[in-house]
Amino acid sequence: MKHAARMKHAARMKHAARMTGCCVAATLLVWAWPALAAGPSDAVHLPPRTNGAPAIHTWRNAPHAVPGRFADPVQAIPAYELHAIHTAGAHTACLDLVFVADGFTALEKEAFWAAAAADSEALLSFGPYAASQGLINTHALFVASAQSGADHPSTGHYVDTAFNTTFDYNGFERLAVADNTKVLQAVGAAMPDFDLAVVLVNDPQYGGSGGPVPVASLDADSVSILRHELAHNIADLADEYTSPYPGYPAGDPEPNVASAQHLDPLKWQAWITMGTAIPTDDAAATGPQLPIGAYEGARYQDKGMFRPAPMCLMRSLDQPFCPVCAQAVTLGIAARTETLRSRLPASDCVVCKPGACPAFSVTTADVPTLQVRWSWNGSQVATGTTFLPGDKIAGDGTLTADVRDLTTLVRSDPDSLLVESVSWTIHVGCAAACGAGCDADVAVAADDAGGATDEDPQLAPPKRKPSCTAARAATADGRDAAAVAGLILLALAAVATFKRST
Repeated sequence: MKHAARMKHAARMKHAARMTGCCVAATLLVWAWPALAAGPSDAVHLPPRTNGAPAIHTWRNAPHAVPGRFADPVQAIPAYELHAIHTAGAHTACLDLVFVADGFTALEKEAFWAAAAADSEALLSFGPYAASQGLINTHALFVASAQSGADHPSTGHYVDTAFNTTFDYNGFERLAVADNTKVLQAVGAAMPDFDLAVVLVNDPQYGGSGGPVPVASLDADSVSILRHELAHNIADLADEYTSPYPGYPAGDPEPNVASAQHLDPLKWQAWITMGTAIPTDDAAATGPQLPIGAYEGARYQDKGMFRPAPMCLMRSLDQPFCPVCAQAVTLGIAARTETLRSRLPASDCVVCKPGACPAFSVTTADVPTLQVRWSWNGSQVATGTTFLPGDKIAGDGTLTADVRDLTTLVRSDPDSLLVESVSWTIHVGCAAACGAGCDADVAVAADDAGGATDEDPQLAPPKRKPSCTAARAATADGRDAAAVAGLILLALAAVATFKRST
């Protein structure tokens, strides 16, 4: 909702300001203006499939996957069908992810709907995505291709598809990329306020890529590519494997890596158990993700760069997220979504009689770990989505509802991304309201008792009363008129007395 968005805006700006490029040079542009995401410096990336397997990552030198084949500008937006898969709320309150079909012919439309639904379920049932699924909408965008599948240049196999997905990019067989410009223009036409687009290519070979538009094939393991790559886009996570990446920008701005110069204090200090040695020897590991420490080898370097856990999805696709990366994904989603959806009364200024103030309520996203706390002039008075004032409030003051996500996935939230608030200014009693000197009309509880009506429980129009200034003016005018009338009567009486005496 707009009020909650304003409350979060400053924190989001601080969060976004810390986010810099990881393996995706244009990731941040996707959030601000998706059509700008495809450009000459886009990165294409595919992490290791299992621990120890070689990584694939290379800088793209042209905005199209295969220069010369995809060089023609988009002449017209193709015909499309857009279906909702998982709906958590309005576009303005949720992160909107669109699965886009490529290599599916008109006769294979149903196969695409099924594939998109399966990938949506696989994503939203995994780790921090599952915990935040009440904040994520997923959609399926079908654009028919003339032929099935994708290009495989190494075998001389080429097909005519809507978004020109090709494997073998830069000679890597499993690195599959699509034409970002075409994808982003098509998705922008179908859903202008989308956040992220993912291409699902109708090909059984394992593969895909990351970047402004991640790509995944129909191979069952390819969903791990999406889980990993979307964490780059959403949380600015760094890769934690050590395969060299010549020319990659130096530094350690991402939340899950630290250089040798930045081990004290650690970014993830909240997750360190007392007594854990920093740096942490690999032999100290008691499990794939434990204990959280500072293990050497990350961000394409085997020396001088440290990661939080022995293993993580950001290091190998056969792993879950470590706690530090799960926290970053959770905060990244929170920075782009709203948990506070609506409130009653709608007006932020309420006047009511003592003991007869209306019921106050908020509606929230479907996130099980949310808690609503109510405070009157800074002191907590209740919890829950509805507050009945009764005799708990009196006089003038401020009633505030704080919506907090108490998820155990986050131990450090310096920008308060997991907290949203809404407040009402309340005047109990007419004298109190007028004494407050409010000059605008103020809402009066319906029928002097408050609450929404059964006919319109969400936005019952508040009754209005004259402003305090107007009321004071009217009272003053009445007093002045009475005084004048009194003076006239006294004058007339004096005249009559004078006449009798003469």
